[in-house]
Amino acid sequence: DKVELWFQTFLHFHKFQIEMTTADEDEPLLFPHARANTYRLRDLVQWTNLKPADIMENGAVMIANVKLESPAGLGSESGRVDVQVQSHDVDTRTGYNHVYNHFYYEDGVRKRDSY
Repeated sequence: DKVELWFQTFLHFHKFQIEMTTADEDEPLLFPHARANTYRLRDLVQWTNLKPADIMENGAVMIANVKLESPAGLGSESGRVDVQVQSHDVDTRTGYNHVYNHFYYEDGVRKRDSY
């Protein structure tokens, strides 16, 4: 519940010669604020339809997609782009696996321990 992810981005729409950034925002705006840039990890996991118990042992590989309203509407008076963040489960069977190999020699024979 205490882990929050602050998303910052910079986009250039070549066709419209428009740039959009959230990197200059000074403070996090926590979801469900309409202009949220910060999301609780718990919410991102929940949106994948996973339960924390499903990922406790092996972790998970997830993807977070940021959907932006079409920039064609930027000519309007508001000039605002609506942002929606979605998260998806990529792999929970194997989870996030990081292997560290420790190589060493014992009696002249090269050996390896994997952690």
